[in-house]
Amino acid sequence: PERSVLFKQSDVPAHAELYLMFSMTVPVPWLERVPTYKEQQEQLHGRDLSTLGFLGYPLLQAADILAYKGGRVPVGEDQLPHIELTR
Repeated sequence: PERSVLFKQSDVPAHAELYLMFSMTVPVPWLERVPTYKEQQEQLHGRDLSTLGFLGYPLLQAADILAYKGGRVPVGEDQLPHIELTR
């Protein structure tokens, strides 16, 4: 507790604004190259179930990190490409 801060993310408009700025500047092909997105597309082959939420999730994760100046970011191996995109 002494080293952590808890807050309600939806109370921080700057977080959503940063995500919006990323979504307007990052080229879609960069997001389409993220391995988890490509894997989903292969699994959904022939079905029109792609969503903007899934495609843009790496941008939301980047906003999570950069809005709060995160220095250490615990992620699963499947999310390493999201961190690379953030860099």
